Amino acid sequence: YSSSFYIFMVVAVLPFLAKERLICRKEVLNGCYHPITHHFAVSVGSIPNVVILSFIITLILVGMVKLHNPVQFFLILLLALWNAETYAILLSTCVTNYILGIIILAGIFGLAMPLEGFMLVPSMFPSYLRWLYLVPFHTYVFRSFMYNEFAGTSFGEMVLKSYEIEGTNIKQDMVVLLCYSLVIHCVSVAVLMFSSRGRTKKQKDP
Repeated sequence: YSSSFYIFMVVAVLPFLAKERLICRKEVLNGCYHPITHHFAVSVGSIPNVVILSFIITLILVGMVKLHNPVQFFLILLLALWNAETYAILLSTCVTNYILGIIILAGIFGLAMPLEGFMLVPSMFPSYLRWLYLVPFHTYVFRSFMYNEFAGTSFGEMVLKSYEIEGTNIKQDMVVLLCYSLVIHCVSVAVLMFSSRGRTKKQKDP
């Protein structure tokens, strides 16, 4: 639930990001600031929102269901929402219509749900599609949450083995999530630079 629902709800930020992106395009064409400056500002500005949201969700869930290791749960959730936010930022650079962006982002997150290891464990994938299990960041979030909650007890170990994630290394997966977000940010900057350069060139042409 935590690794899918809260990530999926990040699509709600796309209308605001799309509006900001339209302002960015105008200001870049006017020479007010560089596209990278705007991307950096949007990325850093989203951090407090992600931290506050992750903290509130952690407080509620830990109080309700007595989750194990709440600090680690908070950090995993923080990286999960940060990656989802990064995807939203990337989509806002690729599409001008936020409704189209919501549809695409919802489709990406929806496709990731059956690939993350909850509905289909890794051994259930055809051999030629097994690599898809490692593609969505949801995979690392899901198995980190599961290992954080169930590791250390006999029943928990049985649960982890049934999902084939008994060998999960949470710290390693958190590093993967951090690198995942950085790669998406680099792609976003590249797309933004390419689109801004094209518009600037068109404006200069007589």
